This record gives sequence, structure tokens and C-alpha cells, in this order.
Amino acid sequence: MKKLITILFLFNCVNGFAQNVGIGETLPTNGKLTVKGIDSAVLLLHNNTAATENKTGLYFKTGSSYSGALATIGNGFTHRLGLFTFGGSGPASLLERMSILDGGNVGIGTTNPMDAFSVKTPSGVAGISHTDGIVTLKTIVNSAGGFFGTTSVHPYYLLSGGTTKVTILATGNVGIGDTNPAEKLTIFTNTGAAGLSHTDGTVNLKTIVNSAGGFVGTTTNHPFYLMANGSTKVTMLQNGNVGILNPTPTVPLSFASSVGDKISLWGSAPGSQYGFGIQGGLMQIFSDVITSDVALGYGGSDGFVENMRIKGNGRVGIGTSNPTAGLVVNKVVGNTNAIFASNTSGVSIQSNYPGIGFNTFYNGGSAMISSGGAGYIGADPTSGRIILANTNANATAGAFNALQDKMWIANDGTVSMGSSNLNAENNTLGSGYKLKVFGKIISEEVRVQLKTAWPDYVFEKNYHKLSIDELEKYVTLNKHLPNIPSAKEIENDGQHLGEIQRKMLEKIEELSLYVIELKKEIDLLKANKN
Repeated sequence: MKKLITILFLFNCVNGFAQNVGIGETLPTNGKLTVKGIDSAVLLLHNNTAATENKTGLYFKTGSSYSGALATIGNGFTHRLGLFTFGGSGPASLLERMSILDGGNVGIGTTNPMDAFSVKTPSGVAGISHTDGIVTLKTIVNSAGGFFGTTSVHPYYLLSGGTTKVTILATGNVGIGDTNPAEKLTIFTNTGAAGLSHTDGTVNLKTIVNSAGGFVGTTTNHPFYLMANGSTKVTMLQNGNVGILNPTPTVPLSFASSVGDKISLWGSAPGSQYGFGIQGGLMQIFSDVITSDVALGYGGSDGFVENMRIKGNGRVGIGTSNPTAGLVVNKVVGNTNAIFASNTSGVSIQSNYPGIGFNTFYNGGSAMISSGGAGYIGADPTSGRIILANTNANATAGAFNALQDKMWIANDGTVSMGSSNLNAENNTLGSGYKLKVFGKIISEEVRVQLKTAWPDYVFEKNYHKLSIDELEKYVTLNKHLPNIPSAKEIENDGQHLGEIQRKMLEKIEELSLYVIELKKEIDLLKANKN
């Protein structure tokens, strides 16, 4: 310390006499004091005070104020080197701005740097600043966090190997491998190389892009999860099964086992969506309002070919988009619109000649639904007649088996039956008959009620009948009773059951009158004889 005082004394003396001083230097021309030596200790400042916080240094004074100092602070073998700047009028008021610890840690604004280089500032004040007068690069810490980047309107770059690896634009867009990122985060890699990668040593999560497309997920044999609000919302298993709110999907796509709307294809507000839902064990397909429909078909949305429509009002159309009844089927295969119970003796609905097929359907011919016989009830759309037909023999399922008409009901109410060729039989027989049976009829009772008068008129006084002589002449000539059809007429035209009964009774009543007249003649002859 005495040497230091001596040096300072000499320095002041030299300064006072305006002379340069040299120690180990005979020609001190470069400054007021020049110290020169051949060993490591050119200038030694020694503080021999045994204090807890010894300070040994070189102080600088400008005028009456201390402007700075370079000093070591510490005791024993633990010291730091401090750089001080102006802080007041005395040495004790100098402020330590930079500190270098024995271990090499450097601190600015802190005397105890915990890292190789540590800067401490008040909150919000820049710590490290680098500028070329245009671009400014700074570090700042405050209550919100720590910041490192440009404070001018310029990008911020991170380099490695002399080339830019990360770019942060003034807009906030970040590029990794891309110096002009157009998005918030852009990663540019060689095709097939991972962009983002996160691993714990067992599970690997990566992003990859190549000529096939973009990929994000695990590259190890582990599920991939999507989370929101700290919990898993979507699960993708290694086999490709996806679960939405279902962590263990057993099918390609599954949802949580809960009721409510499951998929919304259009709209977002409950009650105004197109989508799918489940309520109380019921699978639902719904549209938004009663005037919206649901259609089934094929092709894309632009080239959609509709096969079936369910109206919002509950009407169903197959082959029509505007059903006018609860169910309208306008879709045919052959002439068949629908088959019910196709694996058993079912029923078909047929068009063209509209009708119902029993164990038969029409597709280029009457084919069997299942093995056996078949029947049909239908209508002729031209004439309006009702047709009842059936097969004459059994056939196997799928085989054609011709139907034969067995009964017609014409639009005027005429019923024809009993022939395998009703058309020919109807042309043979005359018209005007309401029931035509081509064959025999057996019945326990037949009631005929005529609209014409019953033959009681025979007993009226003004009724004229032929005399017996006239009757004899008529029968001899015509070979049948008067007002009774001949055998030829019956053969050609048949007989009207009610009418023939009426005429036969007429003849019986006439015969009764003839018998009465004969009895009177006989009684008269007997009386004359006696």
C-alpha cells in the first residue's frame, strides 16, 4: 500500500511538474507514467488488510470527482474483478458495473453472475444491445418474460455454421430453414425429412412432408392424440382406428357413448343442422327444418343421382323426389317396384300392369320368389278390368313360371271365370251378362229374382191362350211350345235361368187351365149321358 501511495505521490509530483515518469523505462514518452518489466508482475497493487471484503484497485479521478476504478474485491483466495464507473464524489460511491469471478463467470449489473455471462437490469431495460445504427438487436426481461431480438423493424435471425437456420420476421412469422416465412411458423426441409420432432426417448412425434403429402403423428408404435383444454379429444390408434372422445376405438371411426348430435354436416346451432345423432337407443339422420329433405343416391354432390328421398314432412319417395303420399315407389326392375320377404314366399308390387304378385315378381317374365306356386291380382290400365291369375304348376325359386288369367272383373262389373282363355271365351259368348262362368256350377241354393212380371197374369180373365187345337197345330209346326226357346236357340244362346223358369211356370199355369177346361167338358158329357 505504501508503494501505491508512493507511485501516486510521484504521479502527482510529475503531473505537477509536467514531467513524464518511467519505471523500468528510461524514456517515458507515451504517458505521464510508464511501467515496464520482464516478469509477469509489471505493476503490483497489494492490499494487506485482513478484511472480509477487501478492495484493491486502481482508481481514476477527473477534477474533484472519481470517474471510475478497476479493482479486485474479496478475501483469501476468493475474489472478483470489478469495473466501476462514476457514482459520487468519493471512492466508496463508485458503482460496480461489471464483475468477473474467479471461475470466469462475467456479470454486468450483478456482482454474483451464476452463468458464464450474466446481465442484470431493472425490469424492462435492455440487457445486451447490438446495433449498426439501423438494425438494433437487444435482450429484455420484464414481468411478462424474457425477450431476445430486434427492436427495430427488421427480421431476427438465428445462425449455425455461418448460415441462417431460423428467421423471425417483423410480422411475427417464424421460418425454420425458410428466410421468408409466409405463415406464423414455416419449416422447410428436404423431402421426407422430419420438420418438428419431439421424443422422450421412447415415443417420437414428428411432422414430415414429401411428394405424397404432409404427415403429423407418431413414428414409433404408439397412438397419436389430439388434445384441447388439457384432455384428449381425438385418439388415433396404430391400426388406424380413430376415436372422437373415445380413447379406445374398435372400429375405423367411433364416438363417445353418449346421446346427442354426433356429426354436423351443415349448420352449427342445435336444431338447425344437417347431420347424425343418437337419442334413447335411436339412430337419427336429420335436416334443419321440415322443408328440407334427406336423399340417398350415388355420384358426387355435383353429379348426384337420386334414388330415394325422405321429405321433412315424413313422406318417402323411391324413384321420385316429390312423393305425394306416405310412400311412393317409382323405381322398377322389369315391372317390379318392390318385393317383401324375398327369401320366403313373399309379395311383390308390380307396375305397367299394376298389381300384387304372391310368390312371384315380373322381370321379363313372371319369376318365382321362392319354390312353389304363385298368384297375382292386378289391373289392366287400358280397360280397367281386374285380373286374378295363378300358375298351373310349381317351379323353383328364380325360375319363370307363367301365370294364367282365371278371373276377370270388367269395368262394367261383369265377372268372367272358369277358362284358361277368358279373352276367347268372352268373344264367343254374347254381351250383357254380369257373370260368365265357363264351366259347371254347384250350389245348394240359387235365388233368381226377376224384374219382369211373374206368370200369375195367366189367370187373368183378359189373358189369351191358344186353344188346344191351336196348340196342337203350333207344336206340330214348331216342335216346341209357344213362347219357349227352341233347342237350337238354347244350344246357340244358352238359357236365362230366371226367364226360362218364368216361361215354364207360364206353361204350367196354361196347362192347369187346359186341365180345368177338359174336366168341365168331361163333367158335362157325364151329365148328358145320365
